[in-house]
Amino acid sequence: MFVFKYRVASGFFLSVLCGAMLLSNLGCAQAQEPLVKADGGLHNVRTPSYAATIDAQGALPSFKIGDQEFFKAEAGIPRGAYLYQDGPLRLNDIERPAPDTVSAKSPQATVRYVFTKSAVTINLANQTEKGMTYYIVLDPAVDTVFDNGGNALHPFINQGGQQTTTWFAGKNKLKIEGGDMVSGPWNEKFQLWGLNLEPKKTRTVTLSASQATADDLVKIAAAPANPNLKPKADVASPKLGGDGKISQDFVRAHRENLNRIQQGPIDLLFIGDSITNRWRTVNSLWDERFGAYHPANFGIEGDRTEHVLWRFENGELDGIKPKVVVLLIGTNNMDYPADEIVKGDSKIVAEIHRRLPETKVLLVGILPRSPKPTDPVRAKIKSINTQLAKLDDGDKTRFLDIGDKLLDADGNLTKELAPDSLHLSPQAYRVWADAMQPLINEMME
Repeated sequence: MFVFKYRVASGFFLSVLCGAMLLSNLGCAQAQEPLVKADGGLHNVRTPSYAATIDAQGALPSFKIGDQEFFKAEAGIPRGAYLYQDGPLRLNDIERPAPDTVSAKSPQATVRYVFTKSAVTINLANQTEKGMTYYIVLDPAVDTVFDNGGNALHPFINQGGQQTTTWFAGKNKLKIEGGDMVSGPWNEKFQLWGLNLEPKKTRTVTLSASQATADDLVKIAAAPANPNLKPKADVASPKLGGDGKISQDFVRAHRENLNRIQQGPIDLLFIGDSITNRWRTVNSLWDERFGAYHPANFGIEGDRTEHVLWRFENGELDGIKPKVVVLLIGTNNMDYPADEIVKGDSKIVAEIHRRLPETKVLLVGILPRSPKPTDPVRAKIKSINTQLAKLDDGDKTRFLDIGDKLLDADGNLTKELAPDSLHLSPQAYRVWADAMQPLINEMME
């Protein structure tokens, strides 16, 4: 170790303690700050590319790229990446032999994590006479994988010989090297990655974090639909066409919304499906009621909750600061359980607040559909709206159920207001506007 001194403009001396490092400008290149920070029984890592956590048992329960968690927790099972031999191994002897390294040991095995700015190298050692497996449980939000041959596929896939796989959640990208296989669905919902660790052997796994390239996104868009995969209502997913590829009508509508962002301020933003989109059929009413608020309509025909979340991940809330978002979404998710639809709507509300912290949300309850009050879907919609109403906090999120105003005295949905028992007539849009206007005016103040 040695000390260099430099005279600076003020006449004082700057002393810099260096360890055989070259000088740069007015100082020396200082040793990089440790990537790993101990926090109780945890060791947390944060770099410009990813964030990770090692728990007190030596597992890697969390690996985030951007804001997206790639690993998954579930009650009663290990989380993330861990060794398994007749059950999850507990590697409770945790050491930090270097600023960028954490070692976890037990009599059965050792796992050594070495962290760099964009990758983690995981060195595994089986110290027993019996084989074990290293598993990674992937979050359902991880919706596309490039297999060992570079083919874009949707989970769930079951393939051996997968030494290198690359996983995507939106634009976030995780490359995993050193594996043997991928399988799923495990526990009905998770994709598994794994490698076999033979007795008295060592192996190395590398996790590399980055962002999807333009070529990646093209391959993802062209990937065929997986018939075993049903998108979750609260996980971002693009709309697919009948050919299993991303719907070009959906892409065009999404691009039109992005173009609207470039055209000027948006103070009042409507988000939803065809029912929202068809405000365009009553332009005079739209202008009369909302024209003063610099409104924008981001409704897309046939959209479901997962499609709205995908749109958010792909720029539809970027560069705008609306005072109020009017959200109506979920009727196209009726093939899901009610609780799943509530999760989807709740996730959308949470994402709006996360991305637009100053914006208020007016959540409109799912509108009645089907002519008769005895139709089962009516009870399901009522159950969903009862749960959604709990999101109303009297401030940043308000809930409005206008369903009763669209029904006659006997609870029927008439053709005068909903000609196809789903979409609204011009008269029904006026009913909606009348019911919503006082709350809109209040929230826009």
